[in-house]
Amino acid sequence: MYEALRGWDPRAAAAEIDRAATELKLNGVIINSHTGGEYPDEETYWPLLEAAEAHAAPIYIHPRSPAAPMATAFKKYGLETGIWGFQAETGLHALRLICGGVFDRFPRLRIVLGHLGEGLPYRLYRLDYMHPVRAY
Repeated sequence: MYEALRGWDPRAAAAEIDRAATELKLNGVIINSHTGGEYPDEETYWPLLEAAEAHAAPIYIHPRSPAAPMATAFKKYGLETGIWGFQAETGLHALRLICGGVFDRFPRLRIVLGHLGEGLPYRLYRLDYMHPVRAY
């Protein structure tokens, strides 16, 4: 996999995905779960999702500590890293993609989550039950 996001410039990331997929035979993309508290479910970042979908390149979301506003509650006991924060942050990221309609917009986009889906498979019933599908 190749780190296609460089400073969250979505057009540059899309161009890099195109280049790497054609010249280097890229077979996947890795991105951090957030950069500076920004997430690619926002429409600004859709060019890189579009490029990944166009090249059938799955995107692996690499865990990292939560963004500063979220991390405050974790830091008192050192929970912001792999002990709990990585899973919480990456799970949040995946839920933002789902709830933000990203998969409706990019139906062939493939996202890879590590660590048994960052706990989301264990919460599917609750997510389906408690979060109705609605337009935002």
